[in-house]
Amino acid sequence: MTTLADYLDRWASGGSDRPPIAATVAALARAAAELSELVRLGPLAGDMAEVVAESRDGTGQKALDVRAQALFEERLAAAPVAWLASEELDHVLELTAGAPLAVALVAAAPRAARAQERDTARAGRAAAERPDTRAGPRADSLRAVALYLAERKNPETALLLDLVAPPLGHFYARRPRWGLPALALRVGGFLLYRRHEIGGDRDPNLAAVGFAAFVAGTVLGGSTAQRAADARNAELKRRLGLRGDVLP
Repeated sequence: MTTLADYLDRWASGGSDRPPIAATVAALARAAAELSELVRLGPLAGDMAEVVAESRDGTGQKALDVRAQALFEERLAAAPVAWLASEELDHVLELTAGAPLAVALVAAAPRAARAQERDTARAGRAAAERPDTRAGPRADSLRAVALYLAERKNPETALLLDLVAPPLGHFYARRPRWGLPALALRVGGFLLYRRHEIGGDRDPNLAAVGFAAFVAGTVLGGSTAQRAADARNAELKRRLGLRGDVLP
């Protein structure tokens, strides 16, 4: 008999991007198994139907909801998951900085699930056409939050890429034109600095100007690459209808 662990091991060997996904699925499966064992205990595990906190929908947050959330948080904290969104949370939870995945936990009754799918589709279309800046991640679809976290551009990564291979950081941030002025300064400064070797001109002032232009281009390129990443993220938030001061 093939177990889930056996299947995930074989599947993960099919590509370099698969092991993080397999590890996350395994973590979710372990949490679900532990939750199933807790439910199987029935009254021996305590009153899982007890309302222990308030909820936004007014039905109250039950003890089982709290225990389930804690189980999944604990298991996913050991998986390659950077961000966790859940119906039980009022915010997006950061788990492992720099991890490649984001997870959204959504629980719904079978009949309510269909209604939720329709609401999610309508909310997604409305957000694409007319972003609602008053709504936070909870009011928006959790899928929109997960999509943003998967598509967002890291300003530090953009800076590093631009320093190593200009204007690669601007291409990473989807703003290649922003890098043209800095690239022109770098190329022009380099040519001026090297002119004394190429054309025999030994003017030290010209070399100093070229060096200063190259340094200025490097600083400008790194700065605009970071701003380009921030602008890309802000545009993505607007397109998905997410509030700008909640997500990074």
